[in-house]
Amino acid sequence: MADEGLSTAFGNAIVAVFEWTWPRVAPRIHAVAERLAELVLPDPPMTVRTLDGEILTGVLIVDRGQVLAFLGSRHAARVHAPQPTTPRYEQRYPFESEEDLWSRGVNPYPR
Repeated sequence: MADEGLSTAFGNAIVAVFEWTWPRVAPRIHAVAERLAELVLPDPPMTVRTLDGEILTGVLIVDRGQVLAFLGSRHAARVHAPQPTTPRYEQRYPFESEEDLWSRGVNPYPR
């Protein structure tokens, strides 16, 4: 009988501590979770596809573009997304010609 009263007292104490701390801690936990989500999301967004076009969903461990470990699933290839009309090089380096690039005196490939 004494054990039942003691366990009830401990249970009530734990619930009281939780009720007291949660309103004070919840906004901080929410702010930390938002910051972590902001740090983890890639910018720009990425899509991972296999060489045969399947899309991966899961957790990847990647080293220099090579997948070392994968825990997840593969999904059948979707209809290919529309490709941009201009090649990626022209989007990143919008120069009229190669001469314009070198005439600026800037080496685009510094080491």
